[in-house]
Amino acid sequence: MSFSELAAVENPGKNELKVFVEEVRGFLRMVVEDQEKFGFLWRFDPELQQLATETLRFDILEGAGLELDEKIQDIDDQRLVHHGLLGLPLHFKFRVISAIEGSFETAFAGGSMPPIPKGGPLYLGTGAVGSPCVIGLRRW
Repeated sequence: MSFSELAAVENPGKNELKVFVEEVRGFLRMVVEDQEKFGFLWRFDPELQQLATETLRFDILEGAGLELDEKIQDIDDQRLVHHGLLGLPLHFKFRVISAIEGSFETAFAGGSMPPIPKGGPLYLGTGAVGSPCVIGLRRW
């Protein structure tokens, strides 16, 4: 089931939430493993790629990530409602993610993302103690 199929469910419940978690897991795996489409994420920070790979493996594909699948059915409905993870609020989230999915499909229709302009996609400034911080995005 794709994100757009989830978005079509008007009153999503725990089953759709579980499918969503599985779809996100698959999407994250694709982002980390598909270097042709997503290699631009790591181009300027190879350590981030290593961190993403380890996080995917130990926290999403194994361990706590898989425990979540088993526990969704046991979570009290009121807690899920409180966090916007059932019904209309979840439907809204699914619609937004479906729109983003459509944007990705459009962007990748011709292959991989366009090359990042010289200097990278971000304007960087310095934080209070001299550490880098993002202060704006460059236009493509």
